[in-house]
Parts: sequence; structure tokens; C-alpha cells
Amino acid sequence: MCKKAAEQYVKRFKELKIKGQGLYFYSKVAGSGKTMLISAIGNELIKKYKARVKFATAGDLLDAIRKTYNPNSEIKTHELIDAAKEVEVLILDDMGQQSVKKDTNDQLFKILNSRMDKPVVTIFSSNCKIEDLPYDYRINSRIKDMAVPIHAPEESVRENLTDKKNKKILTELLTG
Repeated sequence: MCKKAAEQYVKRFKELKIKGQGLYFYSKVAGSGKTMLISAIGNELIKKYKARVKFATAGDLLDAIRKTYNPNSEIKTHELIDAAKEVEVLILDDMGQQSVKKDTNDQLFKILNSRMDKPVVTIFSSNCKIEDLPYDYRINSRIKDMAVPIHAPEESVRENLTDKKNKKILTELLTG
């Protein structure tokens, strides 16, 4: 289901971008392929449409914003926030996995609120449903408005692939 949704999203990107419609992949299980999938979507949008795409974990973005508060920072807070507001496709991975502080909660709100009024898209991944995100209601309701929630598998694709790889290597070691 996730793969088909991703393929159709890429195919219908121009139409969905006009509507400002993104995607929100979630699964409680780490390693279920969410990050790989949203990265693949971003890469396809670059390749097929020459889209301007920025990818960041939500935690890294919020940490980068916090670092701009330092008077010695080479980047101004508004520059970083404006870049996140304006980019054609913003991909935010691991939503809800970072500690939420009032200042960064407010900055995340500014970014998402601004993106709602533009023909841009935001694609998210998380280990929880939108309503379970640790942000305030204003942020969660905007995410719900901006992105279609898609439940990813509750199994670790990474673990399954690792098991196959390890079995193959063990077989080679024992027969070699």
C-alpha cells in the first residue's frame, strides 16, 4: 500500500502540489521503511520534476533552529525558517521523536502554518499517528490538513533484510 501510494503521489505530484497536499507515513516499528520511502519519493520528484527538495529529521531541523539563537551563529534564525517555509518539497523525518520546547514548537508552527498557504508540499514520517504527536494542537491539526496519513507496516523491513543477509553470509562461511 505504501509503495503504491508513493508511486501514485509522484505520478500526480503537479496536481497535488497545487492543492498543497503531502503525505504522512507512520508506523510504531522502527525500520519499517518509512525513511527509505520518503527519501525515494524526494529523489523521484527531483529526477522527474526537477523539484526543489529539502530533507531533514524534525530533530535536526529544530536543533539547527536552536543553534541560530547563538549570537555567533553564521545563519540567522529567519534565514533557516524562511528556507523551510519556501522550499517546494519539505521532507520531515521522525516527527515527534525529539524533545519539544516552547521556542521550537513555535518555530515549527510558523513553518507549517506558512506552508499551508502556498502551493508547496510537506512529506512526513513518524512512529506515531498524527493525533499522538507531542506538539500542540495547532501543529497537529495543520499536519493533518497538509498530509494524507498512511499506515506503514508494523514490521521491521530492515530487520528482515538483515536476517536474510546474515543467513546468506553464514551459509557462505559454512560451505566455503
